[in-house]
Amino acid sequence: MKITSSINVEDLKEADAVLFFHKAVKPWGDLIRARPKGQLWIFFSRENPTHCIRCFPHQSKGVVFNMSMTYHSDSDVVVPYGTFTPFESTTKKKQHKDNPKLINWAENKTKSVLWVSSNCFRPRWDRLGFVEHLSTYLPVDMFGDCGNLSCPREENDFCDKIFSQYKFYLALENTPCREYITEKVWRNSLERGLIPVVFGADKSDYVKILPENSFIFAEDFNSTQQLARFLERVDRNDTLFNEYFKWRQLGYITIWTRASTFTPRNLCRVVPKIISLEATSKREKGLLRERQIQFEYQWRRSSCREPAILKFASV
Repeated sequence: MKITSSINVEDLKEADAVLFFHKAVKPWGDLIRARPKGQLWIFFSRENPTHCIRCFPHQSKGVVFNMSMTYHSDSDVVVPYGTFTPFESTTKKKQHKDNPKLINWAENKTKSVLWVSSNCFRPRWDRLGFVEHLSTYLPVDMFGDCGNLSCPREENDFCDKIFSQYKFYLALENTPCREYITEKVWRNSLERGLIPVVFGADKSDYVKILPENSFIFAEDFNSTQQLARFLERVDRNDTLFNEYFKWRQLGYITIWTRASTFTPRNLCRVVPKIISLEATSKREKGLLRERQIQFEYQWRRSSCREPAILKFASV
């Protein structure tokens, strides 16, 4: 198998399958005219559908993508922001369970709530307003363009030291979409030893994807004041705080960065899917067209909630 990275339309003619990154500028007319019959096109994105207005050509140009490679579990190839893997050994589970010297995750944490964001006014809901309203009830330190504190992304060690002082991280996604659970939860919260206060995906998605009892779901509360009171309660009680870290006795998390997504080993996961789809499409006439319609509906039209239904963004 040969993998080639190219933006040359002529290279398209030689490929059995083409993977399109959603942010790439695409001359759709030239690409569709150059597309050989039977060539599979794969849509790749780790962003939610609202970031993908120009990912598809006009409907009149017909079938485009036959396969998908996104964070969503309905994709042909799933590329999430993180995964939780249970320990295989029951002995290892028991050792963790019976260990009297389990870590006190509240130790040396002197600050309460942390939020980092550079996207202040473009989210599909009033995220900044929500954080500012929450901060009227308990201290919230705001980093990035939306606050007055700084933690450069490229200075991981420096940021790790900052994050280690806090107990809670506001993992508030810019758009509420199914299974859209980003590095805000995986890298910024779980990996760094904070409890994520989550908003974005449905609660059932968080329950399915994240470690058990590892997060606080913001929409479980009727107001920002009620949420703040609960965070204060957990903050004051080390036993209750450590309940949110028991998952570490049961398994481990893996962070998926953009770089790790594009490793040859990971890209090779696409190959069996291509072979299977090619074989199936030869037997089932119209399959590729049907897959395109299903994908467009699931990805673009039924994945995200409208901002109007958010119940307490400014309460």
